[in-house]
Amino acid sequence: MLLLAGQLAADPFEPSPRLESLAKALPAVGKNVKVETLGIQLIPSSNPAPKPSQEATSYKIYYPTDLDRRSTDDAAYAGKYPGVHLNLPLKTQPSYINFLFLSDQPERILDDRKRTPAAAKGSPAPGPGATGIYARSPIPGQSTVRVLVDHTNGTKRNLRFDLIWVPSKAGFLTVRKRTMSVHQDSVAAGKQAFVEQGGQVVVEPRVQLEADKSTILVSQLLKPEDTLVLHQEYFSSSPGNLAAVVSEVDAPQVATTGELDAVPVLHSIVWKEEEERLGKFIDKNADPTRWKRISQSFQHARGHFPSPDRLSEVDYQVSSWSEADAPMQVYSKFESIPGVDVTVKQGGEAAVTDNRGKYGARVGMRWNLKALPPGCKEVAIVALNRGAVFGGRHWVSDGKRTAAEVFHAPNNPGLLPKLYASTLWRGPVQVGSQIQMWTEPMANTSVQLWYLLVPIPPK
Repeated sequence: MLLLAGQLAADPFEPSPRLESLAKALPAVGKNVKVETLGIQLIPSSNPAPKPSQEATSYKIYYPTDLDRRSTDDAAYAGKYPGVHLNLPLKTQPSYINFLFLSDQPERILDDRKRTPAAAKGSPAPGPGATGIYARSPIPGQSTVRVLVDHTNGTKRNLRFDLIWVPSKAGFLTVRKRTMSVHQDSVAAGKQAFVEQGGQVVVEPRVQLEADKSTILVSQLLKPEDTLVLHQEYFSSSPGNLAAVVSEVDAPQVATTGELDAVPVLHSIVWKEEEERLGKFIDKNADPTRWKRISQSFQHARGHFPSPDRLSEVDYQVSSWSEADAPMQVYSKFESIPGVDVTVKQGGEAAVTDNRGKYGARVGMRWNLKALPPGCKEVAIVALNRGAVFGGRHWVSDGKRTAAEVFHAPNNPGLLPKLYASTLWRGPVQVGSQIQMWTEPMANTSVQLWYLLVPIPPK
């Protein structure tokens, strides 16, 4: 009888002590806790994860030390890190948004910034300065464009920021959303603009466009140390050029394509130019491949990003409580969405750029519950932050009964710090259920979150 009792206690079809403990320690939806409170440790390892113990009382999540842009679901990692699915591919999703236009490079406006000659032939090479084109993109006609701008005036004088649309044909333009914040605290500026842009769509009066005559979508005074964060959506029936331009306060505004071509372009900073800053985000010894690649990449993103809204889709197919089958699974989405920066030429072509923060994009994950452990009728989705502070919005729903929106922002319920976790959703499920999540990061916070799918043991 004692032997039988011991066998039953070790039965892998019973939830493990660490899963029971994790489920009990999960905070309410929208609340943050330290990762260690959940009994979780994150362990980078170049070796395969050891065989999990059914009797273990805490989770040790092993992950590759030099994963970079590959996925743990690739053949090279198959079976080495059970239950860990990192850098999952993103697929474009149908959306009314055709392009994301992003101006975030250089993020800080300074008088000693390098500038490159304007596009017009014969234009003189400019010296360093704060004024010029910070982003420029050609946009086809019949496009709806989402705009995100994030710049700080680091000079000691007032400057002017203009968002300029120069159509190449006559037509019309309609602004669907426009929220902007100017604040001495960059995170506060990002929060205010972000919160407001999630509100009701208010269509502004239609603007008639004349060929090669600019329309100023935004013109804003920037005092020293002001940060401007702008969210906007607009539709144009005509093709044209969209540009983010910083000027002296009394300088004339750009009126034509020719005038835009004559404006100097701010140099797009590559990380190798400021490697001391890169060391704050990446461990050169632990991630040498990632370090080498990103040191050759642009610090921030600018330009246009076609079809920015993306989705990862995965199947959850665990029919046992055995820790060998990893009932608690870990996921992350691919680190970036690709775009084009026409102000930088590489091999004679416009530069391909990465939006590593996925700023301005709505990036999601869909879980298809193909199987569940015996008796499991509830699961939780938990965000886990192993990087810098995170701010932004998550929306999660089963599409039938429950939906939850969590906005991590200062005091609401607070940004998600490093090595903290937050419950995003918890609800009833059954085999065949589908859980959908959308994420929108807030400007001035950049981190790739991990997501836990936790099957809740039956009571």
